[in-house]
Amino acid sequence: IGGFVGLKVDERARVLGAQGHPIAGLYAAGNDAASMFGGAYPAGGATIGPALVFGAIAALDAAGVDRKALAQTLVRGFLRKVEHDEIIPCVPPVTSTTRPV
Repeated sequence: IGGFVGLKVDERARVLGAQGHPIAGLYAAGNDAASMFGGAYPAGGATIGPALVFGAIAALDAAGVDRKALAQTLVRGFLRKVEHDEIIPCVPPVTSTTRPV
């Protein structure tokens, strides 16, 4: 876990060949990709976050999804729901009977 070995990938989780160019249709994430920790294992579960993020990036890229446009759409939709009181913030308001934790 968190070893020095693994497939070299780019920012889109595409596996890079010997010449440094992406191999069409080949993606890697998690412990199959070269560790962003450079072989160190800082703590238990430390590779889970990068695995989830790069797995999602690979899936979106393979599906041809424009991630920037998707993010903008999701943020706009979230803000619209907050404006119309369809979403209530999960942090309770601080009142005279409560105090921040």
